Amino acid sequence: MLSQPPSLVAASAIFLAKYILDPTRRSWNSTLQHYTQYKSMELKGCVKDLQRLTSNAHVTTLPAVREKYSQHKYKFVAKKFCPSTITQEFFNNS
Repeated sequence: MLSQPPSLVAASAIFLAKYILDPTRRSWNSTLQHYTQYKSMELKGCVKDLQRLTSNAHVTTLPAVREKYSQHKYKFVAKKFCPSTITQEFFNNS
């Protein structure tokens, strides 16, 4: 992810987090676009990279991190399922 601007990685992380929490709703809206200055289509490559990293998290060599974020006080975030694909329609600018 070092090849990407930090602002793009941050915006892509927000997109992916919103998608993981509710894959039936659009993850990007005009407010997020306004404040980040990124359109959803511009996030596509970075989101796909983050998604690939998240999907491979179960085979990590750092089980302590997974265990830590599987606790109640962290809202069991490590147990959230990351779908393997995001359909193209989520990247279409509204």
